[in-house]
Amino acid sequence: MISIVLDDGVKKNYAIFPDVLAKIKWEGLRMMTANPILLQKKYARVIECFAKQQGLSLDAALGLFYHSEVHQLMRDGVSDMHCMSDLYLAEELRLEYQMK
Repeated sequence: MISIVLDDGVKKNYAIFPDVLAKIKWEGLRMMTANPILLQKKYARVIECFAKQQGLSLDAALGLFYHSEVHQLMRDGVSDMHCMSDLYLAEELRLEYQMK
């Protein structure tokens, strides 16, 4: 679990996967300033990949994605999650819901 205080003073707590935590410990915690339009396109590709992998409708995959820790980490720019491949992020999403 890591806690991050965002620019607006809001404190966020994240339970993160061991491999991501190891990367954060190795490289340090970095926050991103990604282009919002490019980030939205990244979300769409990850959702589509996740839906295909899991045999879900796009609507179902969309709902799962937007309520996931993976989305929160990407949105908040934790450890450059938005730079990971679409396939990697879809797999992280699968693992997150497999653990629940």
